[in-house]
Amino acid sequence: GVENLIIGPYGNFLVKETTNPKVFIATGTGVAPFYSMIKKSLEIGVNTTLVFGSSLISDDIAYPFFKEFLTFV
Repeated sequence: GVENLIIGPYGNFLVKETTNPKVFIATGTGVAPFYSMIKKSLEIGVNTTLVFGSSLISDDIAYPFFKEFLTFV
């Protein structure tokens, strides 16, 4: 079968201000560090995707902070 190896994070935990599309993956309170990175990326017009896991959006503590710039796919 196919195996995936996930390691990290290592190094600097920041996003470079480039026009490259960004993809952020988080769940629970692990999404907190991404808030400012996602906000800045969207402000400068970068295509930005957040993959976030939650059982119910109504119970999610991060939703109120991200709802201003979310679109659901």
